[in-house]
Amino acid sequence: MKPKVTVPTPLRYCVSCAVTLFCWALWLVLGAALAAQAYVWLVKDVPVPGLVLRRIEAELAAQNFTVRFGRAHFDPTGRLLLEDVQLFLRSYEEPVFASRLAYTEKSLWSVLSGRLLPDEIRFEGATLQLPAMYSPSGTAEPLLREMAGTLHFVRGACVVDQLACHVGNVAVTVHGVVSQPRSARGAPLSAEAIVGRFLQYGRKIALLLPQLEAAERPALAIETAPRPQGGMNVTLEFAADAVRRPAGLAVDAGRIAAVGHWSWDGIRPHATGLHVWLRDVAGPKGLAADDVRGSVVLEPPDQEFATLSRLEAHVAAGAVQALGEDWTRPVVSATYDLRDGRGRFAAAVKAHGELLAAAGDASLRSKSAAIALSGRVAPGLVSGLLTRYGPKLEPYFRFGDPVDLTGRIELTDGWKFGGFWSHVAGGRLDSHGVQVTSTRGAIDVDSQLNFLAHDALVVAGENEARGSYWMNFRSFDYRMLLIGRLRPLDINGWFRGDWWAKFWQNFSFPDVPAQADVDVQGCWKAIPRTSYFGSTDAVKPVVLGADLEKVHVRIFVRPQFADVMDLAAERAGGTQQASGWFRRLAGPPGMPTALDYDVKASLEPAIYAKAGGVTAAKLLAAWQFDRPPEVHVAGHTDWGEGQLRNDLRFTANSPAGLRYSGFPLDAASVDGAIRGDELRLDRIEFQFAGGKGRATASLNGAAEARRLAFDGTLKEADLARTILAVENFEAARTGAKSASITESKFIKRASGGKLELTLAAQGSPGDPASLRGSGSAQLTGAELGEIHLFGLLSQVLSAVALNFSSLKLDAARTSFQLDNGRVHFPDVRITGPSAVIDAKGDYLFASKSLDFTAKLKPYEESRNPLTAVVGIVINPLTSIFELRLTGPLAKPSWSVVLGPGPKPDAPAPAEEPAKPPATPPPPAGGR
Repeated sequence: MKPKVTVPTPLRYCVSCAVTLFCWALWLVLGAALAAQAYVWLVKDVPVPGLVLRRIEAELAAQNFTVRFGRAHFDPTGRLLLEDVQLFLRSYEEPVFASRLAYTEKSLWSVLSGRLLPDEIRFEGATLQLPAMYSPSGTAEPLLREMAGTLHFVRGACVVDQLACHVGNVAVTVHGVVSQPRSARGAPLSAEAIVGRFLQYGRKIALLLPQLEAAERPALAIETAPRPQGGMNVTLEFAADAVRRPAGLAVDAGRIAAVGHWSWDGIRPHATGLHVWLRDVAGPKGLAADDVRGSVVLEPPDQEFATLSRLEAHVAAGAVQALGEDWTRPVVSATYDLRDGRGRFAAAVKAHGELLAAAGDASLRSKSAAIALSGRVAPGLVSGLLTRYGPKLEPYFRFGDPVDLTGRIELTDGWKFGGFWSHVAGGRLDSHGVQVTSTRGAIDVDSQLNFLAHDALVVAGENEARGSYWMNFRSFDYRMLLIGRLRPLDINGWFRGDWWAKFWQNFSFPDVPAQADVDVQGCWKAIPRTSYFGSTDAVKPVVLGADLEKVHVRIFVRPQFADVMDLAAERAGGTQQASGWFRRLAGPPGMPTALDYDVKASLEPAIYAKAGGVTAAKLLAAWQFDRPPEVHVAGHTDWGEGQLRNDLRFTANSPAGLRYSGFPLDAASVDGAIRGDELRLDRIEFQFAGGKGRATASLNGAAEARRLAFDGTLKEADLARTILAVENFEAARTGAKSASITESKFIKRASGGKLELTLAAQGSPGDPASLRGSGSAQLTGAELGEIHLFGLLSQVLSAVALNFSSLKLDAARTSFQLDNGRVHFPDVRITGPSAVIDAKGDYLFASKSLDFTAKLKPYEESRNPLTAVVGIVINPLTSIFELRLTGPLAKPSWSVVLGPGPKPDAPAPAEEPAKPPATPPPPAGGR
């Protein structure tokens, strides 16, 4: 138990007095306060003591501020009410803050604690304005106007219960806690420093105010919260009914909403995030988008209050209309560094149901970019873009299937096109009528708009080509270097005009396309500049209607000109061949005017007939060859004024048998030339009926007045074969079927006889009766007396008691002249060991009849003395007889005439054709 403490009596008295004094003082203070409050309540307007006003002015002056106001008084609630308040910085003549009314409240404890700021500030009709030196116009301008709000200051922070104002045409509301900004060293910023930084930001905002006029009924809500490290986090919510042509851009947007996040501590800028939604956007040239959503992050640099250094954006939309096409669900992600002006991006979009992606980097300072592309391009996208922006190219790129694409685009300084490099693979393509099955290759386009497709493979049905294609989009010059197999007419659509089709219309490749290595170049806008150079190898082609087995050719072709430089063809297992070159130059469109050529061939005539058309077929119709002849033709042919002019040389050799309208030759060889209307055969060598012959011939003049001239010889020809060949030829030429000479026993036995013949004549080639000329003939080695013609003579002689069992005749020779359809024989002499016949007469072509007179001299050539004596006795007797041979060649008759008869060698009148002789009188004593 503690001991009881006893307090001294004086001390207790002092304490009692102090307590009593304190109570009375408290009552006095409370009473005075109550009296003051009652006074204020009764009078409603209590002037502010000068001491208080001076204290406020002193505190503001310490922060380099000056305040002016119209009235200052306390209201019944005990708040300080200031009217027409103006707050100045000593550096500027214009107030930075002005308010119609300002209410301040400060508690006793706030005064006792030494805080300078009031506990609460309320203001109405306030304005924050920029001094002239910060204003873009050079005069003081309000930045925040029509301000009304309530602020509380708690522990160095400002609590904004409510703040509403207008910035330009934007209605702004603020709510939250605003922390006192600090310097880079962490010390709180003074009021003057805070206002100074506000003016710096305010100037930047003022520069943007004209652009805010583009928004319709814009509103901005700001919510702030303190940051643990100091400063505050700011959330911005912006909305507008529409935005019309912001910053002068030809862009209109519908409903817009944006939410941003920003941190601020007054020391350094912090990253800012912004999320934006646009209901729809419409721009120039049909540009439009709907349901656009995006997020943007703005990163500032390290230095204080510098412009933002980095921007990161992510944008997506429901649909975009651009370049006349619909782009579905586009997505874009991009970053941009404002310090070096460079950015990177990635994007993806669907067009016509196919996905396309792009990524790259760009520089806004140099206005350049590099873009990588990948994805699939829909046929409708290519057709749509080319129809609007490249209508001349659209017919060449009508895709039937999507095209796989990887590529890269470069844009150089000033957003100029720098180049495009890509690799594509596609399916069906209608390229100006050329039906392509599949394509793949690399495609490049440089800054000069040179289009190059290389490492390319194009398949068009059975056609296939590898190589490159170059074109300039400005000049439309182009060049194709291709290797593959091709039917040329299948790519006719790539060539304007009909010159390509006309050149190849006589070539077809029914089995497999030709193998080709070609170089095609020209200009799509200028047909005459188009050229084709290449080599072609074909298996079983059809050329000019003729079927061949193999063909190799090197060709240079341009409109109205073709040069086949190296032609080689073969058929029949290689036994028939052709080679050479030809060059064609055309005049008016489609009309060839000149042809140079040098061709060797050993093909069967049917091939020449097909290749040469109707004319060649008619010329060759009468010819038949046991083996294809060897032909070499070289020269020049041109057309002009409806006339055909030739200047050429040719050789032909047929070492085996041949026939002309049934007229057989064992072999033939000819050299000749054609110049204009003249055909010259300078050398004709032939083998006929076992003999050999040589000749020359010429054909001159127009078709109506053409003249034939020839000069030839034949030696050692078999007589029987010759007679038979002539008979068959005449029958084929005239079309008349005559009895065979052999069957009519015209020749009883002519084998073993030899014929030698010379003939030189001229006339119309289609009319043997018009021939005029001369020649000679000689028969040897045949037993002419056994021939039926002379056997008839024995029968005639027996009627006059000169019955020879046979006439021993073994040789005949004569000369002859051709004139007016008649062959005149002036000196026929037939000899033998038993008789000699001297004759003269005519053979008429028209009637095929004979008219001869003859003298028989038996035993004149005999060397036997006995027969010579008989001849001396008989010859005077026979000299009074004249023998006549008349009638058709197939059935002639001999007759004996006493005394001289008509002279058969008398020429007929020149103006009249020769007439057949009259029927001879019957032989004397004949049966």
